Amino acid sequence: MSEKFNTRISFLPTRNIVDIYHRIKDVRLNNVLEGFDSDFLGIMFGEKDSLETYELIYVGNSQGKVEGLVLHSGQKIESRDLCTVYFSRVIENEFPKANCLAIFNTFQNQLKSVYENFGVMCVPNYIANLKDVAMILPSQKGDLDNILFIDIHELYKSYFERENYIEDKKGQQKVYLMYDRRENLIKIGETQTELKVRRKGVAEQTLRASDPMIEVVVAWKAPKSFENDLLLKYSTKRIRGEWFDIRAIDLENINIEAQKYQMIEIDRKETFIV
Repeated sequence: MSEKFNTRISFLPTRNIVDIYHRIKDVRLNNVLEGFDSDFLGIMFGEKDSLETYELIYVGNSQGKVEGLVLHSGQKIESRDLCTVYFSRVIENEFPKANCLAIFNTFQNQLKSVYENFGVMCVPNYIANLKDVAMILPSQKGDLDNILFIDIHELYKSYFERENYIEDKKGQQKVYLMYDRRENLIKIGETQTELKVRRKGVAEQTLRASDPMIEVVVAWKAPKSFENDLLLKYSTKRIRGEWFDIRAIDLENINIEAQKYQMIEIDRKETFIV
């Protein structure tokens, strides 16, 4: 897999990125070239305007230096979605401010729109795997595709697994992590209110009280000193207030540090790929 993947990925120097801009005239790419935005994600077709072959393009602007990466892909390429996952990881390695999970989902959303513009019906993985899916989806070969997405919230929750949980109670001192799906940020906080009440309070601060995009990842019965320890340890990842650019590897470390605290039961689902 890695050998095949390596033949599909290429580096994009600034001059090539400028050439791409003159070809596609996308204002989003121009904003990155001019330094107004930090990155650009897009899909570009060759001379043959079809789903057989296309390129996933990522361009980043870091302190005025514009560089990029390209993945040569196509609808029927073997392990297409897995290649996109690997590509997203490479992007994060080369551009540390990029979140590979968010990058992957962005590319998949763009592909879904492109495929549907070509008349291909795209369905989530869990629907595509249903036994009776043929009853509700087109039967003509070639007009159906399965686009994978990663549910980042559920994936993050999967890092925190215990055999036993305690009930969430009012007045209980707890430390929690919340995830904002829209901003791809993690909040480190503490409270003595019930988690559902605190979640609403956090959302109200951003004028999104009923927004399901802000959800609890994990919570422990723990002293405020544990919150202070986490705030200090991840201070370099702070974006604003108590919201941090925390990644999967950080969650693994937090889980290890929190083993001495009882975990509080929250609503949990079974899958993080949809």
